[in-house]
Amino acid sequence: VSAATLGLALGVIPWSYAGDRWGRLRTMGAAGMGTTFVVGSAVLGWILGLIVLFVMSLIAGALAPSFDGRNDGLQALKLLVYSGTAVWVASFLSIIPILGMIAVLVGFGYAIYLIYLGATSTVGVAPGKAGGYAVQGLAAAFVISLVGSYGAVVGLPLYETAALLDGAGYPVRAGWGGREL
Repeated sequence: VSAATLGLALGVIPWSYAGDRWGRLRTMGAAGMGTTFVVGSAVLGWILGLIVLFVMSLIAGALAPSFDGRNDGLQALKLLVYSGTAVWVASFLSIIPILGMIAVLVGFGYAIYLIYLGATSTVGVAPGKAGGYAVQGLAAAFVISLVGSYGAVVGLPLYETAALLDGAGYPVRAGWGGREL
């Protein structure tokens, strides 16, 4: 048996069990609801990423005069988009969890280096202060990415998720003794 056949079987068996247990229409509805959630989350994440990037450009522009530079929001935006590309490309490797974490850390390091290189030509930061500007800007990006992201800080609230699924007509069972959550 090939790995592709085994993977297909492992993907189909849970859905066939769910279809037998709850009916095909309810199971297909749950799959559609899950797909809608994934696509909606992706679009929302993209929009929030653009908002965070814009806010970061305002902060980076405001930080520049502290490092003998000029407050130019458009140039700061260009600098952050260019340097952030390294992290975005590296985040593709997060398909493999441990490799993704390493790649994103390397991408952040490279982003700091790119901000260090570009800060003097884009926002006019003094050459001797470009390293501090890059590190301080990255620290601000980290803080902004945590604000308002309850799920990123705490994790998935399983009880609330089970209650929402139950309210939508898909009862979730604990699995031990058939007790409901």
